[in-house]
This record gives sequence, structure tokens and C-alpha cells, in this order.
Amino acid sequence: MEDQSLLEEKIQALYIDFFNALNIDHETGIWNDAPKKHLRFSSMPHVGKNYLKQKKKILFIGLDMGCDEKHKENKYQNISERRFGHDTSYNQHLSGTCIETICILKDFDKEFSEAWDLICSSDRTNKGIFTQYCDELPPDILSNVALTNIYKFVTEGRSNREGDSDRNWFKQEAKCKELLYNEINLLSPDVIWFQGINSYNNIKDIIERYINQKNSTIEVYEAAHPSARCPKYINEDSCYYKRPSYIEHVMKNTKPRYK
Repeated sequence: MEDQSLLEEKIQALYIDFFNALNIDHETGIWNDAPKKHLRFSSMPHVGKNYLKQKKKILFIGLDMGCDEKHKENKYQNISERRFGHDTSYNQHLSGTCIETICILKDFDKEFSEAWDLICSSDRTNKGIFTQYCDELPPDILSNVALTNIYKFVTEGRSNREGDSDRNWFKQEAKCKELLYNEINLLSPDVIWFQGINSYNNIKDIIERYINQKNSTIEVYEAAHPSARCPKYINEDSCYYKRPSYIEHVMKNTKPRYK
């Protein structure tokens, strides 16, 4: 098994090469030669301390940073700063990610299996369940997974969670995609879970390339973002995407899934 610190060193070296190639400031992440003014690299990935120990290594991939956690400092999050700790006040996104993790790992770990049974006994949303049962659920759930984003840049000073305007390759699609492919390859996940409808199509070529070079089973799921509001034409319950039943539905029915 690869050492966690060695994996993190390799990921950081990958990003340093990316910074050098695009003339990105190593201290702040500000992109000096950006085609659009005031762009900054947002964050390195979250790699949980127990990620490499899992029977199924899970990588969650989102579209963009959402809320820029360091917009006030105007800096990026390095790999240690990005690591999520145990927090009972998780928002809809991270609460949903915790419950997605439990659902995926429930067949491989008794603690997660018992947690899933407890979760399914509630009619609350993921955040409500996490708040209600935080002391009874496994501790530090996100330490078992990795999280990254497709689009790596944010507009300096953006304080809201609406990242639509930053979902762009900014004329560097080849370099950005190569970074993402190499990042996925280093993390070597067994399960890739996209958080965002149609997000898979944005990097379908990368995922197919990764799958083709792997000799083991890879599962790929695409789901709505855990904080997304469900439109009525999908389900009358506007919170449907925020419930465990939706996560279970995704695992059973969502394509693509590769065996």
C-alpha cells in the first residue's frame, strides 16, 4: 500500500508543475497570465487520512469550488488546509457527501452498514439526519474519501456559492484536463462519484482514458449535487436530491457504471 504522505507529495508536485506551466503564483494561486482578469487557483484536493486504507477508494468530483473558502485572504487552499475534519455542523454538500460515503461503503464495513440502517430509519434530509445522529454515525467520515473539482479557478473576491461563471477552461483545456487526469491516476479510485448533473460529460474523455488503463473494476456514478433543489418534473419532493433514498437510487440505476 502506498504511503499517505508519499501520495500527497506526488499530488503537490503535480500541482507545482501546473503552476509553473501557467505562471501561477505559488503563494497565492493568482494566475498572472490569465485570459480573464483576476483569476486565482482555488484549491488542491481533499485526500482523507484513511483514503488509502479503504477496500473501495472513493473519489468525489464536483464541478467547481462553489464557495471560495479563502476569498478574504485571496489565496488558495493547499492539501493540508483542504482536508476536512470531523464537523457536526456540515452544510448540505458535506452532509450529503458523508451519507453518500456510508451508502457506498456499507457492504464492506459493519460500522457503515449499521449507520446506513440508522439513516434509512429517518425521514429527514441528509443534513437533518447528520445533525440528528451525529453522535451515532461513524466519526470523521470524510477521512475515508477524496474530493476534487473539475474547474480549478475562481474569480478573485467572489464570496457567493454561485460558481457558474468560473466553470470554464479559460483557454487552457488541454493543460487543465491533463492535470485532472494525472490527479485521478495518482488517487487511483475504485469508485468515481460525480456531484452534479451532466458533470460527467465535461470530462468523459478523461474518465474513459483512466478506465482503459486500469486493470481492475471501476464504478462511475453521476448524481445531482447534494445541495441541489429537485425540479418538480423529476419529483414532487423538492428535497429529493437531499435524501438517502436518492443516493440509493443512483447506485442502483445511474449510468455510466463500468464493470
